[in-house]
Amino acid sequence: MSRDEPITLKLVLANNTKKDIIVVESNILADYKIDVRDQRGTRVLPTPEGKDLLIATWGGRRVVGNIAPGESKTDTLEINKIYAMTNLVLTQ
Repeated sequence: MSRDEPITLKLVLANNTKKDIIVVESNILADYKIDVRDQRGTRVLPTPEGKDLLIATWGGRRVVGNIAPGESKTDTLEINKIYAMTNLVLTQ
């Protein structure tokens, strides 16, 4: 993996019950808490673009939907666009 290659995080919310699950979505960065740390356990700081995205998560829309039994909802984001991964040791 090169330093310029995207690091993609895929989040899957699956309904393993027999009833619909109601979900309220706003922004992926507001809907999920993501804690990125380096190899020493220190939190990784956001990139300038990431700071803007993280600040913008608190406003905006709310969408109500549902996930039917046996169905799932998938979100993806490029972590290295949000967090500064430049000083991390990358392994495969």
